Amino acid sequence: MTYYREKVPNGSVPIKMHMLEHHVVPCVRKWRFGLGFLGEQGLEQVHALFNNIGRTTSGIADPVAKLNSTLKNHLIGVSPDHTGGVPDPFFRRPPARQKKIHWC
Repeated sequence: MTYYREKVPNGSVPIKMHMLEHHVVPCVRKWRFGLGFLGEQGLEQVHALFNNIGRTTSGIADPVAKLNSTLKNHLIGVSPDHTGGVPDPFFRRPPARQKKIHWC
């Protein structure tokens, strides 16, 4: 992806490449097994789901609003209990020892 981004700076990144780069690689590093163990059906199902959601959001002109709507639709479908907003951070240390978190 680094090569692609250098050679095509304004190019769009396909959803499968985004999934591989930002979701699959961290999962493989965390659980220490590859995608062959999981199979391809899950990825194909998510791909089909995003295509269906994309058809429902095709009338939204603004690409950021369209992406936001697509992701909200996906979240409602896969985890309706988590659609109430972003929870407050959970600290494992007692309050006196907490360090400030600097978000990028």
